[in-house]
Amino acid sequence: MRKIKGQLKGIVDEMNYLKTQKERFTKANISANDRAQGFAICALTALSV
Repeated sequence: MRKIKGQLKGIVDEMNYLKTQKERFTKANISANDRAQGFAICALTALSV
């Protein structure tokens, strides 16, 4: 029984780690998209002048 509890705890810990990593990468992706959009707007504004 203790072995199963240990394995279950390991699985839960791994799932929490993966969830945290997914959230971190999602935030990084959103940030990169925002910066790219800002750069594109600045570039288009500069080209139109």
